[in-house]
Amino acid sequence: MNFRTVVLRALRLKCPVCGKGGIANGLLNTQEKCSACETDFVVESGYFLGAIYFNYGVTVLLVLSIAIPLIFAANLP
Repeated sequence: MNFRTVVLRALRLKCPVCGKGGIANGLLNTQEKCSACETDFVVESGYFLGAIYFNYGVTVLLVLSIAIPLIFAANLP
């Protein structure tokens, strides 16, 4: 499967495996399984935990890289 196919399926909200069944069940709800190939869309508990740690680290580095030069350049208390 090439990159173009994956992007088109994502934009059309189709199943990433078969491309036939939809993944959306309304505006903000996701179906539990694909209607065509029965692929499971439900993520397990803790699935996004690594992404949360990574996002926190990037946010801290970004804030510090902006705040530290501002504190020293502006002589803020």
